[in-house]
Amino acid sequence: MNYTFTVFTPTFNRAVSIHRVYESLQSQAFHDFEWLIVDDGSEDDTADLVGNWIKEADFPIEYMKQSHAGKHIAWNHALRKAKGRFFIIADSDDGFVPNALERLLEVWKSIPREASGSYRGVTCRCVTNEGVVVGSMQIPTPWLEASEADVKYVHKSQYEMWGMTSTEVPRQYLNPNIAGMRFYPAAVKWVKNI
Repeated sequence: MNYTFTVFTPTFNRAVSIHRVYESLQSQAFHDFEWLIVDDGSEDDTADLVGNWIKEADFPIEYMKQSHAGKHIAWNHALRKAKGRFFIIADSDDGFVPNALERLLEVWKSIPREASGSYRGVTCRCVTNEGVVVGSMQIPTPWLEASEADVKYVHKSQYEMWGMTSTEVPRQYLNPNIAGMRFYPAAVKWVKNI
């Protein structure tokens, strides 16, 4: 692995919003990451925007374009290309606070070495542009050690999450490439990883 993080953005005709991802990556305090963008056949000026960013960014950006096959196939391309130890998904309208990557890594490093083998990543709550935490329920403690299924069904927590996972975990579970199928629920991939 060449980087700590691979940040992956699947996109389709999102030239109007993908700048949010770019700007927030530019503002990161931690720069040991690559940004992989897989364009699912956009017909807008996404390619031109990204081309300009590749020339000016102080971090590596790789842009791949596929025929309109679906987000799940874009995931497969990104997972095969990823050079980061950890994989982060940044949808084409997402943005991160300036210390997001640094903070995720700090939390990962705080896991005792002897226990870290039983973890696949670190997840955090999302906030709006105004800094309001998204979701209706509070986490019962400042730190919650649980599978995604336990968070949802045992703790009955309803909120939007974001985070990182070891790249090798989702790489083991590539999505099916079935002719004509342009949608494969991401939840299926995460259930396989629990």
